[in-house]
This record gives sequence, C-alpha cells and structure tokens, in this order.
Amino acid sequence: MKIKRKPVIFHNLLYMTQVCPPDEWHSIALALRHIIVTKGLYINAPIIYKYRTINKKQNEYTVFVPVNAELTVAEEMPFSFIKELCIQDALIFRLADLESPGEIEAHMLLEACAESQGCKLERPFYNICLNVFDEIMLDIVAPIVKQDHGIVP
Repeated sequence: MKIKRKPVIFHNLLYMTQVCPPDEWHSIALALRHIIVTKGLYINAPIIYKYRTINKKQNEYTVFVPVNAELTVAEEMPFSFIKELCIQDALIFRLADLESPGEIEAHMLLEACAESQGCKLERPFYNICLNVFDEIMLDIVAPIVKQDHGIVP
C-alpha cells in the first residue's frame, strides 16, 4: 500500500451533477460521453467523480470528463464546463482491487495518513477511474485543506 502526496490537475472538463443510486453513477458518465461524441470531441483522460451521501439509497454525484478542447456551454444545459480542476495538495491512494481494501477502508487509511502528517482532509474525495487492461482501478484523491500555522509574514 502506497499513499502519495502530490497535486492533481486536469484541463477542459465537462461535468454534470445528479442524484442517483450508487450503482447508477456511471449513467451520468455515459450521458456526458454521448454529449462529447455528438460535439465531435474526444475524452483525453480518465473519468473523475465525487459524491456525497444523501441517504441510504441516493448519493449526489458530480462526474467530470476531460475533453480535448474548451467549450462554451449555455446556462440551460444540464452540464457545465470548467477550464481546470486543480487540487494543489492531495493524498492519493490507488485502489487496484475494488474488493480489498474497500473504499471505506481506503478513506480511513487516507485519514490516518493525513493525521500522521498533521494535515486535515477536505471531503468529498475525488475518484479517478482508471481502466487498465480491462480492469477498473480507482485513484482516491483526498484534497488537503490549506492550514494556517499562525506564521505571520
């Protein structure tokens, strides 16, 4: 198990936020993929998502899909565009086997690592979905909250 500390930066992202059951979050990514293909663009990096639990059956998911160009999106569209998703400082844990440890255990490991380094993590964490040789892995990205150590410049 290896936890790395580094920044994470993605450019030109379409994103959409919806509430759905945990096993249906991928439908948001598929909807975004359809929009991307329709616009003649292509996906140029892994899909990223974050979520917050609403209740036992529903989560609010925000799914980000990096594309190859900047877009202007009308306000009435169900999706939005950001030029950059930049997390300046984060702890990252690669969950190569989605069975062991589970996502909850991975979050606890990240929290323990942050505590040992005197850091505080910002929730929700981001999940970067990696498809490697037809296996899905997650990089769990836990943003570190900027801390004021009382130092006056």
